[in-house]
Amino acid sequence: MTTRRIDEIVVGERHRRDLGDIASLAANVAELGLLHPIVIHGTLIAGERRPNRAADLSRRHLAIRSPNTKEAPDEQT
Repeated sequence: MTTRRIDEIVVGERHRRDLGDIASLAANVAELGLLHPIVIHGTLIAGERRPNRAADLSRRHLAIRSPNTKEAPDEQT
């Protein structure tokens, strides 16, 4: 599993303006964990809402997927 410290994730220009139901996402992450890792290729590609919600739950690391890694993350730490 590949992880990255949440405070090291760089978020670049984003297309999505409405982040949707953040409270529901936080509740799901608290109950089920992170089901889909964020995608990073230098900067964040996909999963903008997940790092903030994980940080709200006092998590310091997040599972990531990167074109430079071939591992499939199985859960967050």
